[in-house]
Amino acid sequence: MRIGSGAGESASREAPSLPDPQWFDGPPARAYNYLRGTSKMRKDLVDILACPICKSPLELNVEEEVEQEVIRGHLTCKQCSEDYPIEDRIPNLLPPEMRTG
Repeated sequence: MRIGSGAGESASREAPSLPDPQWFDGPPARAYNYLRGTSKMRKDLVDILACPICKSPLELNVEEEVEQEVIRGHLTCKQCSEDYPIEDRIPNLLPPEMRTG
């Protein structure tokens, strides 16, 4: 039995060609934060975050910032007092037992 979309189609298919490299001469794309449309850990993001353990609000403690962007700091749960680090603009919201040192 031959699988194909129509008469005259051969059983072997060619791999799609790659785009011309000259199209990609700009800088690499930045990471995209779908929550705010930016690659930054913004201070106002804390309004929609919750503790992954008890689902309570988190409190933001900033150690280093640039304008509204948090570079280093931590998020602390107001209910269970668990601490979640922010390093290089990235909050680590994994439960403590799942984090690596």
